[in-house]
Amino acid sequence: MSRSREAAAMKRKRPDLDSPIQGLPDAERVVLSLVKNKKNLGIWVAEVKKEANLPPTLVDKSLTALVKKKLIKQVVNIQNKGKKKHYMTVEFEPSEELTGGSWYSEGNLDKEFITVLRDACLKVIELLKVATVEGIHNFLKKRKVVECTSQQIVEILNSMVLDNAIIEVKSTGLGEYHSIPVRLVCY
Repeated sequence: MSRSREAAAMKRKRPDLDSPIQGLPDAERVVLSLVKNKKNLGIWVAEVKKEANLPPTLVDKSLTALVKKKLIKQVVNIQNKGKKKHYMTVEFEPSEELTGGSWYSEGNLDKEFITVLRDACLKVIELLKVATVEGIHNFLKKRKVVECTSQQIVEILNSMVLDNAIIEVKSTGLGEYHSIPVRLVCY
């Protein structure tokens, strides 16, 4: 190896001065590391205080500073609404476990969406008499009644079966059913 290559290989890599993490005080760096390690599940402020081994006021100041610097964000945890201060780094989207998924909007159960989707599914079933999940999804999608996924339709139909609003019938594949009630859905 030549002397110039050896010298180049032995040079220290300069820190990236443009990185937002470089200019952070130690306390903020510790807090950011804890929040980042939780990925898309986020972390509750009490857990940060416990794991950071820093004074609680310093943790609060660090969290506030990191939010202002747009390195972390506060998210709603529908599992524990009492744990209001839940944080996550900005590069992650909250997991469905945290937000409640498509049935929740801004941390609250989206009752209006559920009612609209349930009524739309029921109308399609009444119109077609016998309907599959794919058939209902295609019908709603084609007519732009409500924007939803086939998985959401499955979940709504399952709840409607539990409420005895419809009856689930399994097809034999030969076009045979044991009984055909007024409202029925095939899977």
